[in-house]
This record gives sequence, structure tokens and C-alpha cells, in this order.
Amino acid sequence: MSDFKRLQAYAEKQRAIYNGQYRALRDKFFAHKERVDMTTAFANASIPRLERLLVFLDQLQDALWHLFENGRKPVLRPVRYSGKRILKSPLPKGLHRNQAAQEWITRETEKFLKYIAACYDSERKQGSATNS
Repeated sequence: MSDFKRLQAYAEKQRAIYNGQYRALRDKFFAHKERVDMTTAFANASIPRLERLLVFLDQLQDALWHLFENGRKPVLRPVRYSGKRILKSPLPKGLHRNQAAQEWITRETEKFLKYIAACYDSERKQGSATNS
């Protein structure tokens, strides 16, 4: 029973962070599509804190999955959450299943965004060349 109390304490801490910083954003912008100034709406949002919150949800799911499927004690395995750190360092060997996915998604997202930026720059250059 103490394992579940420990996990519940972690979850309550993350819920408080979500309710304090992100719930209003979710309610206004994402759920109801209100027209809001994006800069003002996201001014108090902490990207690192949001990254940690999302990683926590993945850690919790993984711990509960291993408990149910394998009877393992629920452990929240350490995971890198900073996109900047993930991109600065080489892909570690022997990654846990969820860590590999997170590392891969981060790297693929960066590639995609660079591709989109390159396409945008190319279109801008072509547009300015035809307008000259």
C-alpha cells in the first residue's frame, strides 16, 4: 500500500502544478478555443515545468504498466525531460523503452521543424526574387 501512497503523493504534486499553471490555459485556449493573446496566455507557463509534468505522466504509466504486467514494484524511472539537453547530447545506449521513444520524438521533431523553416525560407526567397 505504501507504493500507491508514494505514487499518489507524486501525482498530487504534479496535479497542483497543472492546476496552478496550465489548467486555465487548457480551459480557455485548447478546450473552448477562446480568442486570447497568446503572449499573455502563455506568459506564466514554464516550458521546463511542463516538460517535467508530461514526463511524469509517462513515468507513472510505465510504472503502473510494469506493476500490472510483470508484478514489478512501481518505480518512477529517471528520464531526461529537457529537449535542449536531449538534443545536445548523443543518444544514450541501453535506453528504457519510454526513454527511447522520448529521445526519438525530440530528435524527429527538431528535424521536422528545421525542414519547415527551410521550406519557409525558400518560399520567402523565391517570393522576394519574383517581386524584384
